[in-house]
Amino acid sequence: KQSKNVVCCSKSIYDKMKKDYPNKNFKYIQNGVDTKFFKALEKEEKDIKKINIKFNLQDKIFICTNSFIPRKRIEETIKIFNLIEEENKKLLLLGDGLEFEKIKSNYENYKDIFFMGKTNKILDYLQISDYFISSSESEGLPNAVLEALSCEVPVILSDIVQHKEIENEIKNIGIIYKLGCPEEIVKKYVKVGSEQYKIYKDNTKKIQESVFTMKKMS
Repeated sequence: KQSKNVVCCSKSIYDKMKKDYPNKNFKYIQNGVDTKFFKALEKEEKDIKKINIKFNLQDKIFICTNSFIPRKRIEETIKIFNLIEEENKKLLLLGDGLEFEKIKSNYENYKDIFFMGKTNKILDYLQISDYFISSSESEGLPNAVLEALSCEVPVILSDIVQHKEIENEIKNIGIIYKLGCPEEIVKKYVKVGSEQYKIYKDNTKKIQESVFTMKKMS
């Protein structure tokens, strides 16, 4: 309340704050990702890394790097993964948080779900992944999504305004579903053939020229 200038990390937060506090001076500077660090690998390099991390080449890797806290809705992410019909699918859950032990105990018998915990190898896991999932119900502007896109990983995202803000800037980068309705994914996912997936993947490259880079943010 005492600040002369309030800077929001996304346009969607800016819009909300302007509505709630019309007399304040707000600006927004959207979060940006280090595109030189978070980068994709060529197919041959990706295959080698996949084998080194002890996965098979035919495995389809889904990943979530969100914290294990209520608003990130990790169990909804798990439900989405379980609803997707895909042979050799694997879900990598990176990070920790208040709900980590509880959720891990609920699903530790699932052979295709891997609880990686807190790790400094996020880049390695993103580089071998095929889809990034976020079921979050609230964000500022999610760096985790930007990092995935920078590694050319298509996304499956809940329809919150911050996710839509990214999708409006870089269109056709994956699947948007209604928060709380993971069943929507089944209908949408089955329509994604290899050609559509290639379009998603190609479009992720557009982040390099978007407003969501570290250089643009700076």
